[in-house]
Amino acid sequence: MSGAQGPVHSKVGVVVAGHPLAAEAGREALAAGGSATDALIASAAVLCVVLPQAVTLGGDAFGLFYESADATVHGLNASGRASRSVVPDRLQRSDLEFGARSPTVPALVRGWDAAHRRFGKLAWSDLFAAAIAAAENGVPVSRILASAIAEHAELVARDAGLAALLIPSGRPLIEGDLLRQPQLAESFRAVAQGGADAFYGGAIALSLAQRIARDDGLLSADDFARCAAEWVIPISADYRGNTVATVPPNSFGLLGLLQLTELERQAVSGEYLETRLAAQVAAAERTFVTGAGYLADPEATGITAADLRSLLANPVPNTSAGRIGSGPGGTAVAMAVDRDGNAALIVQSIFTLFGSGVLDAETGILLNNRMRGFSLDPSHPNVVAAGKRPAHTLSPMMVLRDGRLRLVLATPGGLGQTPTLVQVIDGHIGAGLDLETAIARPRWSYDLDQRVIVEAGVADDVVAAIAAGGVSIYRPTRPTPFFGSVKAIRIAPDGTLCGVADRRRDGAVAGI
Repeated sequence: MSGAQGPVHSKVGVVVAGHPLAAEAGREALAAGGSATDALIASAAVLCVVLPQAVTLGGDAFGLFYESADATVHGLNASGRASRSVVPDRLQRSDLEFGARSPTVPALVRGWDAAHRRFGKLAWSDLFAAAIAAAENGVPVSRILASAIAEHAELVARDAGLAALLIPSGRPLIEGDLLRQPQLAESFRAVAQGGADAFYGGAIALSLAQRIARDDGLLSADDFARCAAEWVIPISADYRGNTVATVPPNSFGLLGLLQLTELERQAVSGEYLETRLAAQVAAAERTFVTGAGYLADPEATGITAADLRSLLANPVPNTSAGRIGSGPGGTAVAMAVDRDGNAALIVQSIFTLFGSGVLDAETGILLNNRMRGFSLDPSHPNVVAAGKRPAHTLSPMMVLRDGRLRLVLATPGGLGQTPTLVQVIDGHIGAGLDLETAIARPRWSYDLDQRVIVEAGVADDVVAAIAAGGVSIYRPTRPTPFFGSVKAIRIAPDGTLCGVADRRRDGAVAGI
């Protein structure tokens, strides 16, 4: 059984993803006897075809994986590094934002490979059939993609390959148009047949490096060859008798744990919107300052797991790191739980919409602009450096109770990712709302300038209460992506699965 909007229940397996075709690809993998990780990779690959504004093979990711046999959660850091030829003093802020100097090494395919080697059951080559078919035969342009093309037409038009793909004959693709990507289909075939090495050590990496070099970019074939994904130990915090787990920095997930820790100490009670929203905003305002100095590559900062545990136990504000920057993010989510109770979750992205704006026409791959995630301030822990990973807003989460998995969730939304996830967790667990209601309720978020924004439906007196605390707050006058699009799976004590996709975007659920 499957569904694109309402919750889907199953005791066998559920997939939730950012597009119906991606959810269906994951469902097919489960139906073929695949693991949650197999379903995840099949879904994630299709997302790279149908949501090119958000994620491509030129992006990267963070993931969480749950093994039911021993009730353990494993973190995966598949975020790419800056080129080893980077000289910070020679970079301008504009170099990091768009263009051939803005990509880090795309680590996404290495992440898929690491996950499959550890948790996959189906043959690697079988996981990409749906993505290849979608790229070769074409997919209808979604409302979200059409809107992104229209809003970023100037960026898209700068690159001949990207313009040919999305503004053919000078007319931007609109909803319902067929988007065909034959070169991308060939790249997927190479990955399916040759594994991740075909991406990082073969013709694909060479073509991408040559494309970047033509515009005075920095990534080389050697940078691609050195790319690796890393298994990491998740960090966690207690909330209302539950353990909430996420990936450690350079992910922003730490901010979500700090917010939940703050709410736990306040012991907020009462109706969800009326008494909780102001407390959530106040917690985020404090913890975004507390955690700012930790949001960097731990290899460069020397921050250890013990340091993070100490921070969560005793949050101390650190104003030296300044404000947390971001952009209008391009991010997509996929997750699955299989018949054995194993779960897999990935948040993958090219950062801002259409990433670097640099597409390699030979491979059909659009590259990320993750260099934008760095600071140019030499005193900042997240300062750009050769071979370093930038801070990432990507923040997957899992919730366990009595040692067993109870909730899997993630969202796009830039700076708003952790506040959105905290609102869902607090609404579902703290206020006792069912999962669908907790996701659907009006919420708040941050805009590009880290100002608080609220959706329609949030009462004026709640807005006034937030503003009275000295917080800059307003209601957007036009649709904004910063409220996110939560994807979640709830696992009941009897093993029944409930998959929910936020109606704010094109999420979908599929079950077997």
